[in-house]
Amino acid sequence: VLGKLLHAYAAIAAALGAYCLGRWLFSRPAGLFAAFAILSSGGFFQVSTGVYVEGLQTLYTLTALLAIGAFASGRDCGWLVTGALAAGLAMGVKYPAALFVAAPLAFAILLRTDKPAKRVTSFVIFVLVAGAAVTPWLIKNLAFTGNPVYPLLYNVFGGRDWSALQDARWTMAHTPKGGLAWQQWSRHVFGMFFSEEHARISLLSLLFVPFALLVPGRSKRTLFTLGYSCLYVFLWLAATHRIERFLVPALAVLGAVSGAGLFS
Repeated sequence: VLGKLLHAYAAIAAALGAYCLGRWLFSRPAGLFAAFAILSSGGFFQVSTGVYVEGLQTLYTLTALLAIGAFASGRDCGWLVTGALAAGLAMGVKYPAALFVAAPLAFAILLRTDKPAKRVTSFVIFVLVAGAAVTPWLIKNLAFTGNPVYPLLYNVFGGRDWSALQDARWTMAHTPKGGLAWQQWSRHVFGMFFSEEHARISLLSLLFVPFALLVPGRSKRTLFTLGYSCLYVFLWLAATHRIERFLVPALAVLGAVSGAGLFS
């Protein structure tokens, strides 16, 4: 019960995060639309009422993206630390956040237009703070299983109550299905929206995204946020076994872009 209650509160906070991101991108109405878009998603409802961690991951992803975006726009170092802390917490909630959240944002910091020394310093701060945030989770895993990233890297660290056969089965089950063929991608994405069995994704998160690209003089904020969303979806297709709920954080971000497109 306590876990479900925590997830419910995380869902409310994540909706607030979507509102803040939409407001940062364009306006308050865009933020309200972003919050409504994520709350109307069946996938978001699923992770917020069950024993899944994607609701918390969505909250931390939105926080990290907004904070690093603010830092890249010229805000002080506190925003960098906040973004790194959120990225580290996201990794503690779910290992793939290292690929979906921490790595893209760290790379974005290196692409800033500041002097090289400042970029490198910011990058190092981000890595150290994010690493510090995820360390308690790794220590807990090490103490209970002997593997800080259990059950990953079994060949390197081993793992209590885990075997080579179980590791092989786990790896096979979590390998991307169908490769990178366009037909496989399109069939899977189509099923997420229109299949009676799998449709859990709200079209509101995507409906007005093209309009955000058509606005003359579209801001770097919008391009940064949309680019991050597209990278997230690509990594989901290319590097995961394509469970729909894994996309919930990206859809929360896309909802903010869609809101910016609607009210632009």
